[in-house]
Amino acid sequence: AQPNLMHLPPYLSATMVPERLAPGRAGTLTVTLNSNLLHDYGLTQSAVYLAENPGDTVSADHEIAVSAVLLPSFLGMTAAQKQYAPKMVLSKTAVDINFNGKSKKKDVIEITNKGRTELDISSLQLFTGGLKVSLGKSKLKPGEKTELKITAIRDDLKKVRTRPRILMITNDPDHSKVTITINAK
Repeated sequence: AQPNLMHLPPYLSATMVPERLAPGRAGTLTVTLNSNLLHDYGLTQSAVYLAENPGDTVSADHEIAVSAVLLPSFLGMTAAQKQYAPKMVLSKTAVDINFNGKSKKKDVIEITNKGRTELDISSLQLFTGGLKVSLGKSKLKPGEKTELKITAIRDDLKKVRTRPRILMITNDPDHSKVTITINAK
């Protein structure tokens, strides 16, 4: 066999060692992410397909889901700069939803900027279907508040395979990536 990955997006590369496998032998397939080729902060998802030999047909049985989350870098930030950075405070980071026979249920999370500079929520993404979100405003001045409205749809949530979550990317160095978990019953 000559294992390889098909349909690699430009930001991924793969190498197989050894390139050919004899029967009963194992090898290592190494996948490398080039984050310079990701353009937007937040979640990027794609699917690649493992093939035994070049030219094999793509099959859902050989699909490998790939997820990457790109975050802003705060590496060069000094303690003095961090002191003046935005500071996001959420009223909660997990939402418990009990449908009680209803097809839709809503909840609200309050977001406050307790920092000294403007908070920028640059990305708001869903890991799964079954949710709708609405953000009052994405830029908050110091002391300002906004609401993140979440609507869960029962029938759509029954179809998802992973726990529903919301990903938020901000310019707060302590909370550049925030994951809000949805617990639906």
